[in-house]
Amino acid sequence: MDAIACFRCGEPLAEDLLPLAREQTCPNCHAYLHSCRMCTWFDPASANQCREPVADPVKDKDRANFCGYFTLGPPKAADQQREKALLAKNELAALFGEESAERSDASTASPAKATRAALDALFGLDGANPEK
Repeated sequence: MDAIACFRCGEPLAEDLLPLAREQTCPNCHAYLHSCRMCTWFDPASANQCREPVADPVKDKDRANFCGYFTLGPPKAADQQREKALLAKNELAALFGEESAERSDASTASPAKATRAALDALFGLDGANPEK
């Protein structure tokens, strides 16, 4: 099993914490560890944010719960999902000959400025003098 880390602070959890008690918390940030966000079934893109089809819905994903399907998940599962989504977007952009989905330095400063620059480029304006 990969090293398990807290979903909130990313602190690696010691092996002596396993198996988890229902009310057990992270020694660093005190987040509940027996929670949806630490489970292998947790998936923000799924219905009720859980891939287990028969599990009862849990309202607060950060709190300790009594779910019988809880299985301690891999570290940084949400980060891995974001990486997979970004990779898929980049592959799709490459397929259509577009720029990658990652934002360039110009667009990270301000989405409005990036949009304005794209419009200026489309209409052949230099951005300094919109009256051209």
